[in-house]
Amino acid sequence: MRKPAARPAKRDDRSDRRVPVLWGVGLGLLLLLGLFCWLVLEPCLEVRASCARLCSDNAPSTVAEVERLGGPKAAARKAILYSRLPDRFASYKGAAATIMGHCGSEAVPRLIELLHHAESAVRLQAASALGSTCDQRAVEPLIHALGDSDPFVPFHAASALGDVGDDRAIPALEALARSNSNPLAAFASVEAIAKIRARAGKSQAGAVTPAPPRR
Repeated sequence: MRKPAARPAKRDDRSDRRVPVLWGVGLGLLLLLGLFCWLVLEPCLEVRASCARLCSDNAPSTVAEVERLGGPKAAARKAILYSRLPDRFASYKGAAATIMGHCGSEAVPRLIELLHHAESAVRLQAASALGSTCDQRAVEPLIHALGDSDPFVPFHAASALGDVGDDRAIPALEALARSNSNPLAAFASVEAIAKIRARAGKSQAGAVTPAPPRR
């Protein structure tokens, strides 16, 4: 008796459809990886190299490193991005703050945030950098930094307030100058007060007095 012929196995169309889907997912992941390297990894590595040079024995000027990073706007964007990485991946956040201080007002909000960083070395460099920006938005945060637990942070905050030159800081600086708890910061406060008052005197002297009306 003849055996019935075996039926041909049905082709699984689902397996055929999976191949292009898997290729698409793989290409999408590669594209995302490329974008991450271009938008995040490469700028952060540039900033890390600049920070390493600034911390070396033969350190170049910060202005030169800002230009190397593409100018103030590009350097601010890259340094802000680097400073937002976890500390274990970004060990030069203090030097990054110094770079941001030479990038103008764009980096001021991030520098204010760095005044609350866990490491005092980052806080003091952020305070000093805010003085370099001369931005009025830094006045209140720097006044708050005058009470920092690390003795060197109030010193840099007081010096920065002198560079900003806003007379709103004078009462807090006078209180710190009278305090005996931190002689270094008290000395910086006296100098900052003198700088602020000298700048106010110059602006008053430079004001144009309107001529009296003719009769």
